[in-house]
Amino acid sequence: MENAVEKVFKKGKKYFFRGLTYHLIGTVKAVEGTFVVLDKATFVINSGRFKVALETGKLEDAEYVGDAIMNTQNLVDAFPWKHKE
Repeated sequence: MENAVEKVFKKGKKYFFRGLTYHLIGTVKAVEGTFVVLDKATFVINSGRFKVALETGKLEDAEYVGDAIMNTQNLVDAFPWKHKE
């Protein structure tokens, strides 16, 4: 049976996650309880104008960090990400 996190975040889909103190972009590799495993994640240091980032994929400052594990209990919101970064 799917939990709430699995219902919202689908494997293979890419999202821009905004946590309490950090932002990550990545493709959902797995969901385990409240944890989401991201494949090829990017740590977003500064998104710049947020609407512009969502529409164009242009970020002011970001760095590739590889796989990441995120606790969704610290998640503020998330947006589908349709860009390469």
